[in-house]
Amino acid sequence: MVEYNKPRVFVVGNGMTRFYKPGKHDYDYHTLSEIAIRRAMRDANIKYDAVEAAYCGYVYGDSTCG
Repeated sequence: MVEYNKPRVFVVGNGMTRFYKPGKHDYDYHTLSEIAIRRAMRDANIKYDAVEAAYCGYVYGDSTCG
């Protein structure tokens, strides 16, 4: 068995927004990402200073069909 010295990663919270098509509402990608990240932090009950990295994904029906 090969051992790797990789850091351990934990998913401790998640957050979502409504599925808006950017440009049709007052929300852009940055705003929607911030809302989702803040909700994930609230879900995990952690403060901003405790976060080392946050990752957001985007899926929109037209771009992921098939």
